[in-house]
Amino acid sequence: MKSYLTPKQLAAELDVSETCIYRWCQSGYLPSYKVGGCWRIDPNAEIGNSPEVDRQMREGMKSRGW
Repeated sequence: MKSYLTPKQLAAELDVSETCIYRWCQSGYLPSYKVGGCWRIDPNAEIGNSPEVDRQMREGMKSRGW
């Protein structure tokens, strides 16, 4: 059985806020799954994508005030 991380667990591991993790999940920057209203993250997931996608994500987040 595969074990998934919660946003709280990953935030502690990466030393970022839970809000940051939720935003990454919602934006697609962090590959994740929403199960029953709760986000679940594969512990082996790669954060980010190609440099072009990363640039687009940063610009989109800045335009939304994130």
